[in-house]
Amino acid sequence: MIKYICRHCNDLECESSVCPVCGSRTNLLSAEIYYCKHCNAPSFTKECPECHAECTKVGSDLRPVFAQERLLLEILTGKPMAFAGKSVWSSQSNTYWVDGEKVRINLSELRKKDPARIIEQLKQYEEDNRQYVEHDTDNENIARFLKLNSYRLSSITEEACNYIRNISK
Repeated sequence: MIKYICRHCNDLECESSVCPVCGSRTNLLSAEIYYCKHCNAPSFTKECPECHAECTKVGSDLRPVFAQERLLLEILTGKPMAFAGKSVWSSQSNTYWVDGEKVRINLSELRKKDPARIIEQLKQYEEDNRQYVEHDTDNENIARFLKLNSYRLSSITEEACNYIRNISK
């Protein structure tokens, strides 16, 4: 759930970055992102809009991890190709989510790794990973995320278009 606050309307809480009362830009108050294990995708709501299951809070920022970054993550954790085809998302504080399970990255351990060995492994698994790179644009995990969050994505798209129209006037 993403919440905004309008400073012009006595700190009115809103669901968009434009106040529904006065039309002013609002300030971000909080952002919470959840994960539906049943649908295996992130959601902006605590209750999954697709299956209505209760979702687990995973943080305030979540970004998709595409095939090349996923391979690097796997190599750095000593598990090449272990997350291939899975729903992988990057969160804050060196945390990743793989099919709804938290994977933490220890930065002090990463500093001990040999960069030449990492590059060697990236080349070694490049061909195996190619099929995932080629399908990043039609990734079923991203498609599920878009489906679960279509209302939110449509509303921010509409909000952005209206903002551009108003500014251009």
